[in-house]
Amino acid sequence: MSRSSDAPAEPRRGTAAEEEAYLHLVGERVRLERVRRGMSRKVLSQSSGVSERYLAELERGAGNASLLVLRQIAEAMSLKVADLASEDAERSIDLQLTIRLLDRLPPADILEARRMLHARFGRTIDSGRERIALIGLRGAGKTSLGRDAAKALHVPFIELDKEIEKASGMSYAEYVKQHLFDRAGMRHAHYCSETAVRRGKTSGYDFDAQGPIQKRPLSHQWPYAAGSLCMTVRDLVAWNEALHRTTTILTPASYREMIRPDTLNDGYRVGYAKGLALTPVLGHPSLHHGGGINGWTTENMYFPAESLSVVVFYNTAGPSGPGEAAEAIVDAVLGTKAPMAVPVSGDISRFRGTYAGRGRGVPQTVVIEVTGTRVEVVRGNQRRALIHVGNNTFMQGATKVVFGEEGGRIVSLRIDAGAGNNVLRRRS
Repeated sequence: MSRSSDAPAEPRRGTAAEEEAYLHLVGERVRLERVRRGMSRKVLSQSSGVSERYLAELERGAGNASLLVLRQIAEAMSLKVADLASEDAERSIDLQLTIRLLDRLPPADILEARRMLHARFGRTIDSGRERIALIGLRGAGKTSLGRDAAKALHVPFIELDKEIEKASGMSYAEYVKQHLFDRAGMRHAHYCSETAVRRGKTSGYDFDAQGPIQKRPLSHQWPYAAGSLCMTVRDLVAWNEALHRTTTILTPASYREMIRPDTLNDGYRVGYAKGLALTPVLGHPSLHHGGGINGWTTENMYFPAESLSVVVFYNTAGPSGPGEAAEAIVDAVLGTKAPMAVPVSGDISRFRGTYAGRGRGVPQTVVIEVTGTRVEVVRGNQRRALIHVGNNTFMQGATKVVFGEEGGRIVSLRIDAGAGNNVLRRRS
């Protein structure tokens, strides 16, 4: 665990001038959207629950609104927060109307609309060709399958690690050392090797029914750029400092893109960005991810508000995981913040049911029971209460549970755990 000093040499935030310009941009957007709707500031105040005085400050660029307040204002004008907070240039009215039309289409029609737009306005066949990305576990055969698929489809097959080597004239191991590890001050980090002997390196263990056993052998040519990076806990803390608090690794624009949550085809904004989970840990905003390879597992958590890193390495692949230890450390240092509960409106029993579908690689079934005013997840003899935070959305620890409704009836259950996002359909 490591807490940063209060005054980093290269702060992640922009300059005061940049922040002031952004506040003026947001304030002007609020004013323009209000005027376009013929709303007085008083009417917007009554609709949003935000005081007229606060709105006046915001519109002249002097108010630094929280996301929740900005969401209240946006909803009062039938907008999304992104419509007010985006740093992109303002869209033309025709583009805005087109986007809103597409937003109202069901997922199947969205796909058809995209194909029609591409057929009419798309680029040439060479530059507009669909991309296929292969995603899977280390050593699952993505490279072999990718080469075969590219050959069959008569398209190029691109491996980013090989492109890095080609462009830099360096091996992948040399490149990450010079451009990442050395820059971040990761003194002991290196690309793993099956043959090199290094002082202080731990032995890794897997688990079977009898207990720990020597880890299974692994050629590091299999994971290649998908893993096989060896380092110490202090190295990973140094990485957090360089990545999240300075511009040593990424420019501010690239960093914002890296932590921007992804949006699924159905419009749902997931709690995951480019390799980082964005879900709270024990109620504290956090950027985090776990990892593992034969014999070793890891958990890396960074808390931006506190400039705090919590990093746990295990040299075992079971039976418990480093995530549990990391959360215990967070609880000891920061405590646990329970989410603010919101009363459920309507018939609470509508959530009761069995939901089934595809989990992370395996079938998944979730049973929801309702006891009095409590909505609970039932697993065998265990029951865990869900905390309602509004709009059919509940929290269970860092996991968001969202019930989907159609025609006044609950029909689905989405489980958003940051790195995993699964939608289960109601069976009963």
